[in-house]
Amino acid sequence: MLTRNVCFSCAMTVLFALSGGANDLNWSPRADVIGETYGRGLHAAGEIDDVIYVAGGGFIGASLWDSYRSTVAYVPGSDSWSFRATMPTFRAAPGSAVARFAGQERLYVVGGADLNGFPIDHFTHPDIEEYDPIADSWRTVGVGMPDSAYTWGTCAVVQGNLIYIMGGTRDSFSSASTRMAAYDPDTDSYTSLAPIPIGVSDGACAVVGGSIYYFGGYQSGTWGAAPNSLVFVYDINDDSWQTAITATPVPRANAAAIAIGANVYIVGGWDGSGTYGGLYNTVDMYEPTLDQWTTGVPDPLGCIEDDGSSYKGRSGLTLHRASDGVIDQVYAIGGNIGISLPTRCNEAAAFPDIGEIFADDFESGNTDAWTATSP
Repeated sequence: MLTRNVCFSCAMTVLFALSGGANDLNWSPRADVIGETYGRGLHAAGEIDDVIYVAGGGFIGASLWDSYRSTVAYVPGSDSWSFRATMPTFRAAPGSAVARFAGQERLYVVGGADLNGFPIDHFTHPDIEEYDPIADSWRTVGVGMPDSAYTWGTCAVVQGNLIYIMGGTRDSFSSASTRMAAYDPDTDSYTSLAPIPIGVSDGACAVVGGSIYYFGGYQSGTWGAAPNSLVFVYDINDDSWQTAITATPVPRANAAAIAIGANVYIVGGWDGSGTYGGLYNTVDMYEPTLDQWTTGVPDPLGCIEDDGSSYKGRSGLTLHRASDGVIDQVYAIGGNIGISLPTRCNEAAAFPDIGEIFADDFESGNTDAWTATSP
């Protein structure tokens, strides 16, 4: 696959190579998430060797707030779940990412909050917990995160085995952080980087090439109100941010994002309109090289719970690409009905890979603008 650096102002002719037919784009149900009375939402998760690990999460209702620390594992090949070692602390709305330590991939759960006893007794977590899937064990690392009071609704991605941690709000939900920091698992240390242009929390993030993209979420001091539609772009090499010209198609908080090839898919989320409303079940595809969006690829989520309740729209879900032994699919796991009742939904779809060929550069012989990547 071929792509090149972001150019928000360039006009060019683009040819698309699309793999996967229309029949591959529908969501299909998979085994429900196990554990926890109310399902699973606002959780941490990551894929390691085609196993998806899910940890923590929370329940947010009109009169009851709660956090989880149980850990479960999903194997797409057998469409089955199993319990794993329990995470040491209760964490809702943490960031999560998979990185290597001592040559082995591990799941890192970043920040989050313990909501047990809310509103009298609740607090955010300023550290990171690391899960070793081979030993089935947890340990606490990354103590003393920069801007450590702001850990609810952080977002995390990995590039070059560094975990980039951005945004988050404090336990009072009164303001949000501009934090951007890189955590190195090998040295158990942070590097503070250029701050995000505004304080944000509960947005979605993904990395493509040498850039990190942060989508939507709440602005500083507006958690639980209307989310924004902004797209912020962080250049890893230059340690700098810019705002994309084209905003997200709809304002979303607590959506999920996944990068496939040169593109980012945003799934689900909430528009902040009410405890039991304002859910999205749509999928939007963002093409960073063109700064443009395509909606409806693949089809919208379609989860129906065992009791026949059709939720479809979900916030606080996670997305993971894994193989079932035959094909790679994207799994949409868990999520909440608005900001309230979590679900056990687990759906899968085969997302297309899109190869972007910049015909004007090719015809003009401008090969310096091209770089080779793989999905």
